[in-house]
Amino acid sequence: MHGESAATTLASIRQHHATAAQQLHDQLQSCQEEQITVRRTLAELQQRLEQLQAYHDQLHTELVALAQRSAAEEQTAAVTALAGSFASFLQLHAYWLAQAQLEQQIQALYAKDPALDKKIEAYHKVETGGEAYLAGIPEALRPAVAQTVQAEIEKIRLQIAEWLDLQQQRRDLRPAGPLLLQIMLAQPSEDELLYWALPFPANVASLAPETAPIMMHAATAVMHALGSLGKHADWSIDDLDFAAWEGQSVLVALATYRGEASIAQSATSLLQQQLMSNPLFQDVLLDLRIEQITQAAWQLGAYETAAATSAGASSSPIAAEEVAQEAPPEDETQLDTMNSEWFTGKDLKLWNKKQAGKLSPQARRMRTLVVRMIGHGLLGEESVTIERICQGLPATHAEALRQVIELGATAGVLVKVDTAEGSGAALTLNPALLADMQSLINREPSPLWISIVGA
Repeated sequence: MHGESAATTLASIRQHHATAAQQLHDQLQSCQEEQITVRRTLAELQQRLEQLQAYHDQLHTELVALAQRSAAEEQTAAVTALAGSFASFLQLHAYWLAQAQLEQQIQALYAKDPALDKKIEAYHKVETGGEAYLAGIPEALRPAVAQTVQAEIEKIRLQIAEWLDLQQQRRDLRPAGPLLLQIMLAQPSEDELLYWALPFPANVASLAPETAPIMMHAATAVMHALGSLGKHADWSIDDLDFAAWEGQSVLVALATYRGEASIAQSATSLLQQQLMSNPLFQDVLLDLRIEQITQAAWQLGAYETAAATSAGASSSPIAAEEVAQEAPPEDETQLDTMNSEWFTGKDLKLWNKKQAGKLSPQARRMRTLVVRMIGHGLLGEESVTIERICQGLPATHAEALRQVIELGATAGVLVKVDTAEGSGAALTLNPALLADMQSLINREPSPLWISIVGA
């Protein structure tokens, strides 16, 4: 019995071990199958992950390309808008030229009749206040008084008839269409610099000689108006500089703006007011647009600082044939080594010629001076000392140029302005005589020049 019990126990143990071993084997097989399934799933997930990564990279590449295309299109659109604005200015060139001629005639009337201002004031006072005056007169006397008032109006009208006619001509000149002034604004986020890209070429030499005076006058007016933003409570302008972007003039301002409206909105409102007080824009329907350009688009454009552009700033609309003309052999070394900020040896070689086209040597000196002053924006606002203009010139040319300057100042083309004590007399151009300046630049001098330089 005891042996039989032991055998049963051993059998039971073997059966238990066999069952446990089978269970472990089944679990191992199940684990292996699950591992295979997991590996397959992982492989599928890895493949999907790689697909998603590739798709992510593709989207990123397309996004970068889209941003680049968008910036390039924006940059192109900005350049096109500035070019269109400049074309709009060129379309009004004839109007501004005629306006300048009328203004010159009006100023001549004031010079001829010192009492003209009072006559005009009396005319407007009687004309506008006549009805109110007559209303206070007894009805029985009103016809006789009205006749007297009308006679007085006609009397004054005859005295200022030329002035009234010129004013009517000025009104008739007003252009029917708007003048588009497009300005592009760039503002890097890392500093307080504002870049105002204007619709005017940075290099004066690119302007046609016949349009240069008025276009430079317009550019100066716009730059001056932008610089005047600092006068308003919401603005502070600590410094101004000049640069070029895609060949266009750029005014760089170190500025702080504290207003609630956007910079573009505030500048548009203030600039509109400032420009409409300028005679150049008073009779023009001004369509002023200031649009902010993204930094990406701005960086795509060719940008030059003032230092880089200054080398070409002395270039002028003087025709290339003048530079190419042969110079006299005397003083060749002196002319080539001359150290002048305003003039070159080629200018002096041209002045040395006894005859060069229609202009006398003194007329050529005056023409070069006018072009250089226009190129520096010296049109009624800014000025330069005579000493600085003549500095570095050989003595004979300096003396001849000083004579031309005195004659120009006497005739009113050049205006002398007060400067700081000890710096000498300074000069600016008279904007009212732009038409005469243009005639000299075109080598078709008006009668004014004959009395100045015998052109």
